[in-house]
Order: sequence, then structure tokens, then C-alpha cells
Amino acid sequence: MDNESSGPKKPDSFINPDIPLGNPDSTKPEASNSDWLADNNKPMSQEGISRTDAGTQAPAGPYAKEVTPEINKQNNVDELPPIKPENAFTSEAIVGPHYSSEGGSGFKVFLIIGILFILAIWGGVGYLYFQNKNIKDKSNEEKIINVTPQVTPTPGFTPDQIKIKSGSVIREKPGGETTVLVDKNNYESTGITGFLKVAVSSDNQKICFEAWSPAPEPALYVSNIDGQNVIEVSPNRQNCLWSKDSKSVFYVNTSSKTSPVNIFKYNLELAAESDLTGNSVPAGVVRRYEIVGLSADGTKIICKFENLGGAAKTETMSQCEVDLETGEVNSL
Repeated sequence: MDNESSGPKKPDSFINPDIPLGNPDSTKPEASNSDWLADNNKPMSQEGISRTDAGTQAPAGPYAKEVTPEINKQNNVDELPPIKPENAFTSEAIVGPHYSSEGGSGFKVFLIIGILFILAIWGGVGYLYFQNKNIKDKSNEEKIINVTPQVTPTPGFTPDQIKIKSGSVIREKPGGETTVLVDKNNYESTGITGFLKVAVSSDNQKICFEAWSPAPEPALYVSNIDGQNVIEVSPNRQNCLWSKDSKSVFYVNTSSKTSPVNIFKYNLELAAESDLTGNSVPAGVVRRYEIVGLSADGTKIICKFENLGGAAKTETMSQCEVDLETGEVNSL
């Protein structure tokens, strides 16, 4: 490669530094190419370096061009930062304002502090909620322990719930609910127009009821408390009374006003009827008995009677009792 391509290239117009710039009267001949190369290969003088460091420029003349001095990097002189022309378009001008990383870090710190503050509030609320819940649970436990349980009794059966309504035997429960136990319409073939008087056994398991007069043949009936298993005790019987053990029924026969009336007993287990007073009436006396009730211990039937016609005729009713153990009938 030749020297012209490898060495510094001579500018089109070289200004001799020994001739003052701007002097039109300069007559010094222009330096040759060889002289110019020799001068450029010489080390830069201290004065030139000082002028370069200071950034001074030679005063411009009418025939001079602005020359940017080059710095010989071999002389260990620091390279000056490149000079940017004014109003130059750079990437910073296009991108816009630049935010420092310190501002972004501050926002992140503020955001983290805000999140921690919210979490702290929620934590406090949750703690207070569970504390309050625990207090309520303990209070409820104490109330449950201290409160004595009260059992509300279910309305049970009472004898007064069994009644006669419209000729049928019914049960009227609390609240107005009504159940028909024995329907009179089921006995039309017997000529019964309805039932009259009903009595409940001592153990509340059975009922005794009688036909409503006038009937061709009024009868006495016994059934379970729910109206099932109805049996006819005997025709022409009325005014039933239960024994204390609920195993028997006492009643009287029906007759004309001039005929005798006696007290009878019907044993449910034996399905047998017996006359309790017929044998105690004197001969020739027409006596009519009525049942008043049972004694307190249930061993006697309290009764009353009247005698019709003859010397034994009584103007008023007499008191009597029937001993159920011995069968004796005593006047009081």
C-alpha cells in the first residue's frame, strides 16, 4: 500500500500556522506535500496541546476554514467528550422526559406500605370478630348449662273429650279437632235414632253408651276407647256405671212406670250379666232402684229406691247400698 493511502491526507487548502490568519498580504509560498507530511508526523508541541485542551480556536479569517484539532492518543492525554451540536435531534429528545429510578423505587415502597397497612387493618378486624364470636359462644354455653329444660306436655286424653254430638259418639280434642268414634248412621237397621249418655272406664280404655229413646229396643253398648269392637251388652238397659277396676259395668233395666227396676252387673271378661237387687225385694212389693254412684273405695254401689202399691208403698225415695263383695243390699 502506498504512502498516499496510509498516511494523513493533505487537505485541499492547508493553512500555514506560521502565517497569521486573515492576513491578505501573506506572500509565503504554500507548503509542499512532503513538507506537510513531515510536519504532521512531528510530535505536537506543548503549546499545541495546551491550546487543544483549552478548546481555543484560531481566529477566523476570510481565507481560513475551521479546523478541529486532533488529539494524539499516544501522548496519554485523556480524550475529551464529543461535542454535540446544538439543537441536534437525539433519542432522549424523541423519547420524552426521563424519570429516575429513585422515583420508581419510592412509588414501590409507598405501594408496599399501603398493602401492609390494609392487611394490618383486616387482621385487626378478623381478630376482633373471632374474639367476639368466642365470647358469644361461651355465653351461649353458659345459658344452655344454666337453663333448666322445660318439657311442654303434649295434650293427652281426658274423659271429658268423649261426648255425644248429633246422636253419635265423638272425641273432641283440644283445638277443636273432632273425631267420630261411633256413628249413629251405622245402626239404622236396629231402629236406633242415636245414642244418649256415654261413660269412660276408669282406666280410660273403654266406653259404655246407650241408645237414644224412644227406640223399639233400646240397648246398652261397650267398645274400646277409639270406638272399635262395639258389643251389645243387653237390650232394654240404661244408666251404665264402670267398676273401679274397669272390668265390669253396672246399670238398670228399662220398664214401664209400674214395673220393677233392678240393678245389674255385666262382667266383660266373662261376658255374663247378673241381677244384684232382684232377690232382696219382699214378695208382693214392686220396687224401682236407681244407681247413685260408687263408694270411695269402690266396694259398694250407692243407690236409692221406691216401693209401688200396697202397704210397702213409700212416699219418698229411700237410700240403699249394695255390697259388691257379699252381694247384700242394705237400706240406710
